[in-house]
This record gives sequence, C-alpha cells and structure tokens, in this order.
Amino acid sequence: RMSCGSSQNNSDLEKLKSSEKEQVTVSNNVATLKKEYDDLCSITKKHEIESAAYLSKYQEVENVRAEYQQMEKVFLGGQAGILASMLKENEPCPVCGSLSHPSPASILQEVPAKEELEAKKQQVQSLEKDMLQKNEIATSLRAQKLEKESNFKEKAKGILGDYEEDSLEKILGEKKDECEQKVLEIGEKLRLLEAKIKNLQKISDD
Repeated sequence: RMSCGSSQNNSDLEKLKSSEKEQVTVSNNVATLKKEYDDLCSITKKHEIESAAYLSKYQEVENVRAEYQQMEKVFLGGQAGILASMLKENEPCPVCGSLSHPSPASILQEVPAKEELEAKKQQVQSLEKDMLQKNEIATSLRAQKLEKESNFKEKAKGILGDYEEDSLEKILGEKKDECEQKVLEIGEKLRLLEAKIKNLQKISDD
C-alpha cells in the first residue's frame, strides 16, 4: 500500500510541478503584457504631448507669418509712397514709364525698416524649422505607438481573450494578481507534498 501510495504521491508531485511550470509561464506572460501596456500608455502620452506642441508651434508660425506679411505689405506701400513723392508730371515713372500720374501712392506713416522686415522674416523661418522638427517627432511617436498598439492587441487577445479596452488596466492588474496567487498556492501544495513524500520515505527506510 505504501508503494502504491508513494507512486500516487510521485504522480501528483509531477502534475503539480507541471502545473506550476505552466502557471509561472502564464504569470510571466501576463507580467510582460502588463509592462507592454505601460509602455504603450507612456508612448501614447508622449505622442499627445508632442502633437499638442506641434499644433501650438504651427499656430505660432501662422500668427508670425501673418505679421510678416502685413509688415511686408506696409513696407512695399512705403516704398511706393517714396517713389510717388519723387514723381513729376510729364516725366516718366521709374516703374511703369507713364508720363501721367493721376493717383500717386501716398507716403505711409510708421513704415518698418528693411532690417525689421528681414528680422521678422528670419523669425518666421526659424519658427518653421522648429515646427517641422516637432512634426517629425510627433510623426515618429505616432508610428511607434501604432506598432506597439498592434503588437499589444494581438498578444492581449491571445492571453486575455476578448476584453473591454476601457477596463484593460484593471483586467491586467487583476489577472497579474490572480496568476501570482495561483503560483503561490501551487508552490505551497508542492512543499506540503514533498514533505509528505520525504516523511513516507523516512518511515519506509526505518
């Protein structure tokens, strides 16, 4: 009977070891999935931040470009006013060659200097460069996010089956805790069974 019992105990021991190995694998897979989910959340947040930074910079570029265009319009109007002030009747216009000047441009007040216009143009170009860099960063993060999202969803379906995306963080946390608890329970059963087998072996030897 002891031999039969010992054989049964050894069979149970192997089953428990196999079960423990399987559960550890599942637990590790869930832990890895949880980490990948955290990484996905992190890169999603980064993408949102960089996209917002790009849109903000885009709006800034549009505003400064509009300022430049208005300055350029005033500057050119000022140049036309200066030319008009030098026109004389029956003398050719240096721009169109006409001898008659019925509606000459008037001299504008507060015309920006050429240096101011150039400085504003350089500001626009600098902001545009910055905007393009931010767009590249946001685009790169979006591509990374989509790739991680695709890989994660495939793995999650294999491990969790169908799941509600809105409850994913909770589901993963609960699944991780559940797996860890099962590993502990199986481990405890193993220790008890191994102790039992050891005692039976001792009795048998005696």
